[in-house]
Amino acid sequence: MAQNSDDISTLSFILIGMAAGAAIMYFMDPAQGRRRRALLRDKAYSASLQTRKAIDARTHDLSNRAHGLRVKASRMLH
Repeated sequence: MAQNSDDISTLSFILIGMAAGAAIMYFMDPAQGRRRRALLRDKAYSASLQTRKAIDARTHDLSNRAHGLRVKASRMLH
């Protein structure tokens, strides 16, 4: 049983290494690597900007909801 587990972890390690090597070759290609890296950088920046905007919108929404609940509670007490 332990041998089978070791075989799977070795195979996983080899596959991860091959994938990492392929990714390095893809992005370090002298002909197209610069373009690919720039595209990846732009996509990562865009994704981070969209995530930041979504978090800001959610934060603003929750702040407004909390304010509304506070006003409702205040009116119920008076």
